[in-house]
Amino acid sequence: MAEKIIYQSANISITTSKVGFGGTTYFLRNIASVRVTKSPNGLSLMLVLGGLTASMLGSCFLPDTWYVVLAGIGMILVSIKLGLYLHHLNFDTSSGSVQAYMGKPAELNHLKEQIEQAMVESQG
Repeated sequence: MAEKIIYQSANISITTSKVGFGGTTYFLRNIASVRVTKSPNGLSLMLVLGGLTASMLGSCFLPDTWYVVLAGIGMILVSIKLGLYLHHLNFDTSSGSVQAYMGKPAELNHLKEQIEQAMVESQG
């Protein structure tokens, strides 16, 4: 059976025999399942805690230091922009789980559907 391109972009390629992200290629025959997962964003959580601490210190204990409160609020806003969670596309293989790609949930769900389509087409 000839290899058929299911999806292709600048750095992602999904065919009926392999999946490529940048310079890393995974053979479809080695992928048992595809999952989208999320994990806490450590940097974002540290910024929230730092921002809350700076805001409380600036408003309660340091008189005339409004700039500390603003810095704290800024840190909180940056953490919101970064997102509280990181989203990953994982492959389950015979040798374990592989975190293959990180992105936004909608993009990852679309890629998951494309990979599942490639898996079905490679069987038939």
